[in-house]
Amino acid sequence: MSVSRKKAQEYAERLMSRPSSALALVLRRTTSGVTLLHKGRAVTRCYNTKVGQAQAREMAVALGVELPGVGSSVAATVPNGAFYRAIAISSLPLDLPEARLLLERYQEEAAMARTQGEAMET
Repeated sequence: MSVSRKKAQEYAERLMSRPSSALALVLRRTTSGVTLLHKGRAVTRCYNTKVGQAQAREMAVALGVELPGVGSSVAATVPNGAFYRAIAISSLPLDLPEARLLLERYQEEAAMARTQGEAMET
């Protein structure tokens, strides 16, 4: 049985309350949607709807990875800033025009966080 979006986001909120330099995540795609995992636990879900598919694509961009095919997963290690933005994107109502402005801002901030995270690693 899969974890509800509400339970997943409760876990994400706990992770965000204890910041670390980076989080190891897995983006998993199934026929029912896309789940973002941390240490095997769901932190957010995007259902297999038109809006959910758009959220999943944009979440993958924020994480700096390609959205995997159905039945596949992709790993990413990202700084907290990119993680925060990916979680926010997974909840945006992308069917509303107003959400596009927020999406653009979140993507810019996620890219900046990933770039700064890479600089810290070198």
